[in-house]
Formats: sequence, C-alpha cells, structure tokens
Amino acid sequence: MIRRKSFVSISMALAVCLVIYTAMVYLPSEEKVAEGELSIVTDHSSNAAKAGLSTPDWVLEEGGEEEEEEEEEEEETKEEGPYTPNDPSAQFPPLSKFVQNQEIISDVSSLLDFYIIGFPKCGTTALKNYFARDVDEVLMGSSEICLWKSNHYRIIANLASELHDMKETSKHALQRQKAERTVMTSFKRAIKCPNIIFDDECPDCIKRTTDIFHKTSLIVALRHPIDFFRSYYNFRHYHKYPNFQFDDPNELIGPCSDETMSVCTDHARFHEYLAKFGKTNMTSTEELNLLKILTKGKKHPKDYEIPSKILLVEQGQMIDDTELFRQDLKSFLNLQYDLPPMEPPTRTSLDKFPDAEKREGFIDICEEKHKDVRAELLQNGKDAAQWIREFFMASEDVFVSSRDDFLERLKSWEVDPCDHV
Repeated sequence: MIRRKSFVSISMALAVCLVIYTAMVYLPSEEKVAEGELSIVTDHSSNAAKAGLSTPDWVLEEGGEEEEEEEEEEEETKEEGPYTPNDPSAQFPPLSKFVQNQEIISDVSSLLDFYIIGFPKCGTTALKNYFARDVDEVLMGSSEICLWKSNHYRIIANLASELHDMKETSKHALQRQKAERTVMTSFKRAIKCPNIIFDDECPDCIKRTTDIFHKTSLIVALRHPIDFFRSYYNFRHYHKYPNFQFDDPNELIGPCSDETMSVCTDHARFHEYLAKFGKTNMTSTEELNLLKILTKGKKHPKDYEIPSKILLVEQGQMIDDTELFRQDLKSFLNLQYDLPPMEPPTRTSLDKFPDAEKREGFIDICEEKHKDVRAELLQNGKDAAQWIREFFMASEDVFVSSRDDFLERLKSWEVDPCDHV
C-alpha cells in the first residue's frame, strides 16, 4: 500500500516537472519579450504539424548577437534611406554614396537632369530664376557651379553636395503642391553656368562634364551678337570696376585675353563653341570656312563625341514667352506638368546698375564710333546663323522650339539692330 502511494506521488511529481519544463522551453519570459530579444521561429510549426497540433502565435525563441547587429545595421540604413520619388526630401542618398575625399566613387549621372551652360547675358539667369521660383517640378541650384580645369575634382564634390542639399528647399515646393495638385512622382535637378561653354577657360570642360553627367540634357541660350557684346561689356564694366576699363571697344575686336574678362568679339562667334559638341560632320569646305576654331591649334571638335541632347533657345523666345515655347521646353525636359507663364522682368536698368559712377563707362553700341566693332559682330552673327541653320540643326541631338520662328530670329542676326534706331 505504501509502495503504491509512493509510486503515485512520484508520478505526480514527474508530471509537474514535465509541465514546468514545457513552460520553460516554449513560453517566453516577460523580461525577454520586453527587451525585444525574441524572434519568431518557423521550426516549431513544422514540429507541431508533425504532432497534429496547431502552432501558437506566441512561439518564439531568443535572438543572438548577430541578429542584433543586423537589426542595428538595418536601422542605420533606414536613417540614410530608402529614398522614394514621392518624397523629395528623401530622393537623395547620402553624399558619401557618391563622393568621398573629393573623389567620385560611383555613378553620379543621375544627380543632374539638365544644365544651363550658355551663353552669358543671353537670359540664362532669368531662366534659372524661373525654374527655381515658379516650377515646382525642378530643383534648381541656387548658385552657379562651373567645372574649371584647376579644381575639377573638388568642384564635383561641391556639385554633389549642392544637389544633395536641394532636398531642403524642395520641401517647400512639396507643401505648395499638396494644396494645389497631386504630389510629384519625380523631380528634375538642374544648375547653371553660362561661362562653361567658352573653351578659352577650359578647353575640355564640356567634354569632362558630359562624361561625368552623361544623362544630362543641355540648354544653350543665344541672342543677337551685337546685343550680346553691348550687354556683356556694360555688365563687366559695372561689376569689375575699376579693373575692367576699355574706353575703346575696338580694342576688344578678335580673341579674348585675361584682361578682357571674356568680353571680346570672338566670344560672339557662338557657332565655334557649339561646334565642339561634335554634332556636325566637319567635312565640307563650306562648313570649315565658317569655323576659325580649326585654325587655332585646338582639338578637333569631332574628337569630343559628346552624346548630350541640346536645346537652343533664342532670348527673344523667352521674352515673347508663348505657350508653344513653354510646351516645347516641357517636352525637352520631360516634365510632368505644364509650365507656368514666365513673369516679365520688373527690374529697370537703374535697378540693376544703381551706382552712377560705375555707369559712366557704359557704351551705346549704336554710336558711330563703334561702327567697326559692330561690323565685326555682324559678320560673326551671319556666320553663326548660317552654321547653326545649315549644319547644327541637322543633328538629331539638337532641338529648337518652333523651327520657323527660331529661323526668323537667326535671320535677324544678319541685320544691324542699330539701323532701326
């Protein structure tokens, strides 16, 4: 009898131990759950299935140190990204993904969608301000960023930084859009440097720029060479006073020098700078006769093989601001929404140049004493118009808005605007 009771007691004790053991194996402690050290395991579900049992939702096991490290890495990655097109503040990977120690470590071509590269005093600033102020879809660099020979790699790092930091300003654009229409699915990033097109400063700048940003479209603004020269001369005289002083503009006929600060009649030979894109055959005598560039000991334009798409804009097209022009601009840049009208300029000449002393050296290009420089500029205009019309526009990579209108504006370059004053 005593043996029988002892057997029952032992059996009950074993049963209690089994229950306790089961609880210890399968039930998580509150402390471990609270500390987040547990993760769901699938092995128990297969064992339960073999036993014909349903798997409890709470079946967990402890996580090891490796899993904790992976979770920390995932959290760090989450802080840096991911970036989605619907959130402009998160479209940009960390700068370290592209540049380290002022060296490019990965493909940066996606950072720059279009580049306003020339020419100065042809409406490039107005175009930049338009995109920055009125076009929510475009994130425009606030300052000019140029890639010069001496600081090429440093400036690439600065450019990546500038494009990366655009996310700060894009948040304001996003807020405006939320109140007006659906959120943008993508944003175009752009910068401006109208002097980069002049190869006097850096013969290979365009080539090296497009090698790095090979997906970037280019916008080139033009105007009548006589108007271009007058505007550039007065601009330099005002802002570089007293360092820029040429009482006789005839001194600026021909090529530029360091002293002329990019102001010279040869810089109005727009076609010679467009030729270096390598978009024409450069084989006919007629074309070669229009280009002095091949007689200056410089690299042949065909050596560049620049793949970029180019939009030519005559300044008058921006001033007239037709709906067709804006539609063509939208199409070239592959924008999602229609572009708003361009606001007419409100600043007068006195607003731009308030200092009377600095204005004293301004030239009236139509004065008789400037007829020689006008004659040189007029010939440059005729050569440029012919080359652009007959050769450059024949390339499938070159685009213009309203071809007939653009050609009429080119034709006006063959006429001295002072004849109508």
